[in-house]
Amino acid sequence: MVYIRHRLMLAFVGAFSLLILSKRLTPYLYSVYSSAQYLGVHTFLEFISLFAAFSTFLLVWLLRRGFEDPPGRFLVVLGGTLLGVGYIDLFHTLSFHGMPAFITPSSYQKATFLWLFGRYCLIAGFFAAFGVLRTRTRYVTGFLFHSLLLAVNLAMITAATLFATYYLKLVPPLFVEGSGLTPLKIGLEYIVILCYGLIFVLLHKHRTHLKETIYANLGYFLIFSITSEVAFTFYKNVYDTYNLLGHLYKIIAYGFLFRAVYLSGIIDHLSTLSEMGKMSAQILTNRGSINNLLEIQMEKLKHLIPRARRIVFYVKEDDNYYRSDYVWGKYSALLPLHRLIRFHNLFDLLGQDVKLYDDPHHLLDKLAPEDYTPEIAAVWIRTNQLLYIPLIQEAQFYGCVMLFTFGRLSRFSGADLEKASIFQKFATLAIAHVKYEETISRLSYEDSMTKLPNRRYFFDQMTEAQYETARYNIPFTLIFLDMNGLKQINDYYGHAAGDEALQTIAELLKSSVRKTDIAARLGGDEFGVIVKHADLAEGRQKITELRDRFAQILLPSYNVFFSLAVGGANYPAEASTTEGLLKLADDRMYDHKRKIKAAAGNPPLILDA
Repeated sequence: MVYIRHRLMLAFVGAFSLLILSKRLTPYLYSVYSSAQYLGVHTFLEFISLFAAFSTFLLVWLLRRGFEDPPGRFLVVLGGTLLGVGYIDLFHTLSFHGMPAFITPSSYQKATFLWLFGRYCLIAGFFAAFGVLRTRTRYVTGFLFHSLLLAVNLAMITAATLFATYYLKLVPPLFVEGSGLTPLKIGLEYIVILCYGLIFVLLHKHRTHLKETIYANLGYFLIFSITSEVAFTFYKNVYDTYNLLGHLYKIIAYGFLFRAVYLSGIIDHLSTLSEMGKMSAQILTNRGSINNLLEIQMEKLKHLIPRARRIVFYVKEDDNYYRSDYVWGKYSALLPLHRLIRFHNLFDLLGQDVKLYDDPHHLLDKLAPEDYTPEIAAVWIRTNQLLYIPLIQEAQFYGCVMLFTFGRLSRFSGADLEKASIFQKFATLAIAHVKYEETISRLSYEDSMTKLPNRRYFFDQMTEAQYETARYNIPFTLIFLDMNGLKQINDYYGHAAGDEALQTIAELLKSSVRKTDIAARLGGDEFGVIVKHADLAEGRQKITELRDRFAQILLPSYNVFFSLAVGGANYPAEASTTEGLLKLADDRMYDHKRKIKAAAGNPPLILDA
């Protein structure tokens, strides 16, 4: 936003500098053109502004039902007003002295009145648009709102037609041939300038409700409109240089108005929505893991914001740690894919809104060196701009996307910021949905007490392991584990103690197997392990390790020891069928259980250790 204000200031200085220069060089630049010369140029320039006005109105009107929020209605009111203003400007063009009669003969008075009337109608449209933006007219239905807009345009057209023709004699003189502008006309021009200044104040006040590109282009429109009106207070002859300069400024102003409503407000918005629709369709077609989703989303983001030279998606692990689940672009070696980084209070530092930061390494000055991974500073100190996109849904912060530019001449635009804001909504919803599906899927395969996979998941994985064996000749070992003494613990100390014992077994199992192995609770006090890629010797070694690990387990809260019986079998070395594998592993586990009971007595439990 600061960058935009600087550019607006430069435009203001440049426009007025040219106007002041032309005033000072009047003896050299001033000229009075012939009627034929001036009317040709004037008509051409006015028709450019007419194209901008009517095309903007037409598109706004056709798409009006897609802009029902206050910022959207702001555009509808402003663009809708251009129907009446465009008609008045057309009437002004045809009424210029020297043009063929249109309803009534052309005259200086007629053309000047229509010019001023058109400007005041446009000003009224701006004030009405800000009124809609401020009052949030939810109580006005779409049909009533649009009917009222058409009625206002019809009233403007009717008033302009009547007072420029049949009632023109009621209008006080605005231009006297041979004398030039009347004080009334100059005074009305200054009021127009004052109103444009007030609109600029309102625009700046409501800038947070409007897209940055709309804010910027409307700011340019007002600057060049003001300089246009100032030029119209200088001319002495209708066909002179200052009148022509005023019309040139008007064309530039209308160009920015066209960009604000037509390009920035509608075309860019619809284009981005179209891309988001394509992204959503692609996600639905290729439904899968969060990694697949990220690939689709980040590829779309690269297409939407091509200025980015580095894109990273950080998923939140806990309050101060984040994992890079997607990395693309420069300096990927410093902070590679799946790198776990520390960033203390990232959400508090960068916020919950899409933001653009210049020289972001200054943000790190607010943190202590130990609050973030050092490589972050190494990347950020090389960064010119950081575009931050938090992914937050219903107070749930999933992580964030960061886009970087590095060259001083490479900068994100206001349009990039707006595209990022739209992307944020679609991306967050998609990620929240996938996370929800993953949670539901996990719960359907997870034992609620121990958080281990459940019986259903275990046997699905065993079927998959058998498939790998059949296709790739990769053996695996199936291990059953059964707790000794759960009933006694429940009887002596209550079910809370029994639950704690089961949870203790689960934690020990997680730390006793590889990430590629499957440890699960099969029900009650029964557990199972699938040791993948393990032949007969490796399987027997794992069974021995587990028997040693679970020979004596302390339940600290109750100062009690208990144990587990362990037995297993290898597939396909010891069993060639599922039934044979299950029976052999189960028999060996119960054989181990009998040996434990024989050695320790019944129950095999040491109380009051």
